[in-house]
Amino acid sequence: MTDELSIVSPAWSGGKPIEPRRGFAINGRPLAELIDIGDKICVLDLGNDQRTAYVKQLLARVPSVFASGRVPLYVCSMCTDVGCGTISVRVDEVDGSIVWSDLAYEAPWAASPVGWLDETWERPFYFAKVQYEGVIY
Repeated sequence: MTDELSIVSPAWSGGKPIEPRRGFAINGRPLAELIDIGDKICVLDLGNDQRTAYVKQLLARVPSVFASGRVPLYVCSMCTDVGCGTISVRVDEVDGSIVWSDLAYEAPWAASPVGWLDETWERPFYFAKVQYEGVIY
């Protein structure tokens, strides 16, 4: 089974945000509905230099900023520093698919597994490489 990665854009209704921030979605479900992302911001919403650095990590072209090898998906919305804690994921390429696994709340000194709001989603996600790259770029 192949999963589908997409980006959810902020949605507004009556001048109020329904989905307040841009972020990742898996099989049409925003990740923010599946785990508590708190006040974190998606790495794809950062300035060009920071976004480029995280995109390279998400594409496994450069090593992660974390010794664990996980790559940040969401960072502190105030300062964008990984020291404030991130939501991170292990990114591997397996048989032409990109696999996301081992999601965690992570800072440079510690990590703990994310708390899934819907435990049926707690599993590795397999994305077709071409589709994945199209979303991440």
